[in-house]
Amino acid sequence: MEEPENNSTKVVVTAIIAFLVGFGSAWLYFGRTANVPVLDDIKDGNTITEDVNDATTDDTEDGISINPTSSDLLVVKDQTAGAEVTVEKSALTEVGWVVVRENDGAGNPGRILGAQLFDVGNQTGKVELLRGTVAGNIYFAMVYTDNGDHAFDPKKDLPLVVDGKTAMVTFRAQ
Repeated sequence: MEEPENNSTKVVVTAIIAFLVGFGSAWLYFGRTANVPVLDDIKDGNTITEDVNDATTDDTEDGISINPTSSDLLVVKDQTAGAEVTVEKSALTEVGWVVVRENDGAGNPGRILGAQLFDVGNQTGKVELLRGTVAGNIYFAMVYTDNGDHAFDPKKDLPLVVDGKTAMVTFRAQ
């Protein structure tokens, strides 16, 4: 009778040790400081890249350019929480997806909530979500390339990368 309890204790201890080793390895590999923005500093229409310390943005009259060396533009402003996200403006050089992702809790894009295909040129539109946004939370709007089939697949349609950086625009649900 004590043997099953002893085995479950071993499993729990092994899991804890594995977690600590994994966490410690990641901490050593990635360093002590995270390159993520402070959520209180994120403003309406702010652009954030994977490496926030090297982020490059270009304020334009209409919004924030995804990258100053790119003519692609995406403007998503703070908006009322709900089942869709309004894209104020997308100016894409190629057909692409505007993908809304939730915050993973560490200031990085998490689960995909919805995606909408946008055509080349200046567009406005809405992205319908599988799960609505929550007031007070920060979300990410990203441009993904389309592989030509016009059906969103996050394994085949990848985030737009310009100059080695994945760009994303943040917004807050109110």
